[in-house]
Amino acid sequence: MQIGEILNRLYKARRIREGEYMATCPAHSDKKFSLHLTLADSKILMKCHAGCTIEQIVDALGIDMTDLFIDNLLESKQKIVATYDYEDEVGKLLYQVVRYEPKDFRQRRPDGKGNWIWNLNGARRVLYHLPTLKEVTTDTVYFVEGEKDADALCERGLIATTSAQGANGWKPEYAEFLTGLRVTIIPDKDIAGCNYALDVIHSLQGIASEIKVLILPGDDINDVSDWLDKGNDHTQLESMAQSTDKLEEYLTSLTSLTSNQLSDNPDTTDATDTTDTTDTTDATDTTEKTNIVDKINNDRKGRLIWRLVDEWLELHSGEKFDLDLICKQLEIKTRDDRHSVVKKLSYETNRESLEKSDRLYRYINNSFKYINWVNANITETIDLKYPYGLDDNSQFGFDGRITISPGDVICIAGVSNMGKTCFCQNLLWLNMDDFPCTLMGNEYTPAKFKRRVSHMTWRNPIKEDGTPKFELIERRENWKDIIRPDNINIIDWINLSDNFYQIGKIIEGIQSKLNKGIAVIALQKDEAKKRGLGGHFSEDLSSLYLTIDFGRLTIIKAKEWHEFNPNNKIYGFDIVNYGTQFHRIRQIKKCNHCWGSGTYRGSRCEECEGTGYIDMDEVF
Repeated sequence: MQIGEILNRLYKARRIREGEYMATCPAHSDKKFSLHLTLADSKILMKCHAGCTIEQIVDALGIDMTDLFIDNLLESKQKIVATYDYEDEVGKLLYQVVRYEPKDFRQRRPDGKGNWIWNLNGARRVLYHLPTLKEVTTDTVYFVEGEKDADALCERGLIATTSAQGANGWKPEYAEFLTGLRVTIIPDKDIAGCNYALDVIHSLQGIASEIKVLILPGDDINDVSDWLDKGNDHTQLESMAQSTDKLEEYLTSLTSLTSNQLSDNPDTTDATDTTDTTDTTDATDTTEKTNIVDKINNDRKGRLIWRLVDEWLELHSGEKFDLDLICKQLEIKTRDDRHSVVKKLSYETNRESLEKSDRLYRYINNSFKYINWVNANITETIDLKYPYGLDDNSQFGFDGRITISPGDVICIAGVSNMGKTCFCQNLLWLNMDDFPCTLMGNEYTPAKFKRRVSHMTWRNPIKEDGTPKFELIERRENWKDIIRPDNINIIDWINLSDNFYQIGKIIEGIQSKLNKGIAVIALQKDEAKKRGLGGHFSEDLSSLYLTIDFGRLTIIKAKEWHEFNPNNKIYGFDIVNYGTQFHRIRQIKKCNHCWGSGTYRGSRCEECEGTGYIDMDEVF
């Protein structure tokens, strides 16, 4: 490993003189540049003046002791031999990877003034050749390790990409750039390259339309550049791709080969020792092989845990948490796995990606988007019609009293079979003549849907040409992929079996796709809980958040209201006409006698007839 690669892993590293550097130590919470690095002959020397051992420092950096040995070349002899541009979807430069000779890599980003900042702090991370990826429809995308390999394929007319920072550079969020695409992964033929490919495959499950792997033939071939340099025909690559199972098989054989190399090494025994050591040698070899395989597996598991923590931190940007909470939500239980989380949190704290106070951490998100409020049109709102009692004209209290703008999200969290679908379909029926509408469901069949809406005779859902006035789409996951930016998108409903904290990220992804339209999202709700799936995470991005329990609707949050504040108001209702119509909507409150429990002194409360709620005088 070159010195530049290690410096890239350190926070606030700086050169103090030729061949010497100072940085904050990654092995402890360091604010004083305690780590001293020196280039000495063919190795990199590191010393922490706060007392951390070299093993602790190497462990925190995620490297091996062998990575501290380098070619005996001074940094001053390095020269830039290539730069690789990472651009956004429209071709705007975000950052560069700089390649040096002797081989080394560093990253830099433009400062907007014609100069460079030599780190990626705050830069949006993307895949290489992103503008090209956005134009792909049916072609295969080849995912390789390194920009040189990607360019070699692109020069031959293929589509190829990679991520910056080599085998440790994959981030789960990169997967969205490959949504719906056919991806063939060509890994470097070493353990690190195969683990990198496994990370990519794991992230692309359910996102890419097809995932294949290509293990290049030839013992003297390590990567696709080697293969092409041998004069091989690039048009053969597509037919050579295989199922992803082949990668696991190859990695297993590779780890076995690494272990067996010990037994083939003539230096493992002392030639001057004439004692019969057959049994002890066999035992030693077996132990050493086992240790190597265990180390490889532990390294892979450690990297996976670090990536899981990265994903969790992004979902919880700005929140406070402790070690127990993150381990509980990621289902990390063993001592060694918790230690991996501790090292990751310490590493991020030293990089100032996390803030720590006592036992609590907070993820620091430095990204931002400027809001052009000066030129905003304050009259640009959506005149949404809300469900009401059709036969008695009774209304919920927020109708006509809240403002919904383009890009807003409305959440309806309801107990199963208590009115979520009735609310969603009434909202569709009342607005389909005025706005383009899309209804996404996971329980609709053609006959069931038609049978249900046949009772909703107060609107005709069919145009004069015989086509529906709205889209009806079956969808169970990845809703953001098919959001119509300018439609009223009604999603009935989102459910997760676990990892409920992800609901905030799901809603954020849906909202990011909106332009002039809005999203109305139905969520499941536990009868005993105040909010729906995801708790506060599902409420944070909502402009209107409603909950539906048995016979009552509660306005948890109405962000932009006027004339009347509907927040925390509760409305009773009945559902009639085969579950398709609201009736007798009225404002209610908790019973003063039983305080909402429905029972008084062990018996059914007569004041509220056991419902826990009574009508108020004011009725909408």
